[in-house]
Amino acid sequence: MASPFSKSLKRPDHFMKWFSKFFSELSIHSKGLILGLVVILAAGGFIGFFMNRSEIQSHLASNAFFLAQKTLNSEMKGITTKKLDVDTQFSEGVKQLKEIDQLFSSTRAALETRLKLGALYYNHGEFSKALPWYEKAVQTASGFDQAVALLSVGYTYENLGQPNEAIKNFQKALNLGELGLKGDLLMGITRSYEALHDSAKARSTYDKILTELPNTEYSKSADVFKSQLE
Repeated sequence: MASPFSKSLKRPDHFMKWFSKFFSELSIHSKGLILGLVVILAAGGFIGFFMNRSEIQSHLASNAFFLAQKTLNSEMKGITTKKLDVDTQFSEGVKQLKEIDQLFSSTRAALETRLKLGALYYNHGEFSKALPWYEKAVQTASGFDQAVALLSVGYTYENLGQPNEAIKNFQKALNLGELGLKGDLLMGITRSYEALHDSAKARSTYDKILTELPNTEYSKSADVFKSQLE
């Protein structure tokens, strides 16, 4: 006679067969699964490593920028002459800034370094040396920072006697839509048109300032300068 437990044993036997089959298939594919897990873990570790590395780089770059500015401030003490040889007069500070640009090129401090070097040369009358630093800042910046860099490029071209190039860069900055810089950019464009003796475009740009920036220092200046146009 069949055991009263014989029917109840069929289900566990079936389950054990399925369970055995599952682990059998798992063992066949285990190398692939393990490799996949290794890849996932490695990728996570890789991303984590570079995130930490990026933070460390940013921190080191910021410290280096602080020290470079400190060196420059020391070298600038007692200097009253505006036009001078920057590389000679501020040799150590310039060297430190250029090292930041080379060693920490993708950091925020490197962008600030490019703008700082550009301003250093610009403020001391070395416009041709300022230009490549401002242009490099344009290439590595975005948003407001890029607009500021383009504005600086425009100013530099103005001082180099190249109003057409100045207008191009002022316009590029204007197209970024940074309202805080709009007045300076439009005034730069009008100055450049005047340098080109294009009174019609200068007048048109002054009108734009009067319409779009009413009751500001820019509109007051535009009103005066427009009246002086031939």
